[in-house]
Amino acid sequence: MSKLKDILDCVSNKLKSPNRDCLARSLKNCHAKGLFSLIVVGEESGEFIRVFISANEIKPFDIQLHDHKYPIRLTPLGGVINHHMATRMYPPLQGNVLLPEYDYYSILEEGKGLEYVCDTYINCSDYVLPIGGIVELSDSDIHTVSCSAGSIWIVEELGRRSDHSKLFGIPFESDELYLKPSAQEILYHKNIVLNQISKLKIST
Repeated sequence: MSKLKDILDCVSNKLKSPNRDCLARSLKNCHAKGLFSLIVVGEESGEFIRVFISANEIKPFDIQLHDHKYPIRLTPLGGVINHHMATRMYPPLQGNVLLPEYDYYSILEEGKGLEYVCDTYINCSDYVLPIGGIVELSDSDIHTVSCSAGSIWIVEELGRRSDHSKLFGIPFESDELYLKPSAQEILYHKNIVLNQISKLKIST
């Protein structure tokens, strides 16, 4: 069985017989306005399988460059998803970008939020993710995504390694982010994901 089919079967089966406690951890306006995070598996950060569904276009760096507290596996299901990667540059070269670097202690875990560390030179690159492609990132890889409206992707969290992550760029305002959705919103997005998985028709 292909790795992709294994991932899609896992998500599909979990959504067809959902754990309501998991689904209740879903968030709307997650990282960006109009971006829904549907929690499929897991009880805490580092063990979630979540599906992101974007109602809006997300422009490059609307979601700041960041790493994670855990390695991840990212699988695009639909739309046009651009993957932006960054590498620290020491010493910097002409054309590298200088950005403020922060430690981020998640406000969702009652953390203190952003704490400035230093200014860091980075080199940026990007590419469009093919639908059904699988990208694995370590906890120290720096990335972000931009996408067309209607884009869908799976993120599997592969085991927590740290109590904080890194963020690069202008600090974000969280006032209208990370909101609890209604049961109807969760059901709506669950059905979107199931319909998209069925369209892919992955064979063994």
